[in-house]
Amino acid sequence: MKTNIRQSVFETNSSSIHSIAVKRGTKNQGIEYVTKRDGAISFNLGEFGWEAMKYTSIEKRASYLWTLACSDTIKEANKRERFIRETLNEVGIKCVFQPVVRKVYESGWECCVAEQGDYFYIDHSDSWGDLTDKIFSDKDFLLDFLFGDSYVITYNDNDDYGDWLYAEDDGVDREEYDKYN
Repeated sequence: MKTNIRQSVFETNSSSIHSIAVKRGTKNQGIEYVTKRDGAISFNLGEFGWEAMKYTSIEKRASYLWTLACSDTIKEANKRERFIRETLNEVGIKCVFQPVVRKVYESGWECCVAEQGDYFYIDHSDSWGDLTDKIFSDKDFLLDFLFGDSYVITYNDNDDYGDWLYAEDDGVDREEYDKYN
């Protein structure tokens, strides 16, 4: 899978496409929203592969972030969890993380698995070096990703979804979307 950084925008491409757009300097409104709402964010594991979706909500971006954080060893997941927790604590937001545990296969390969056995993944997350390094080392980038005017788009270029940007956050298809808008 290819990862490009062009004008500070991360882009990836394979048969499944994940594009992440992070508008820098836009975190304050989202932070204020969360602190007024209840002051906490749940980081749940998810499945992010070939679906045609645009994830714009703070909750879905948090799920994407936690899934990315856990797409490695338990040591890396713990380190990333600490970074997220410390960064959000600095702005007054509490974090609740879906638990993961270490699993070691007979071959010696180690990974994280959900404590409750839920399946989770981000397609090609093992190839995202630059993005993973940036999001788990730059506090402002992390905050802009979670709380700013940012989004994640997932898509499968093997199918013709047509106007696929109508599917946002909860998987509402265009027909359903048009009923309410």
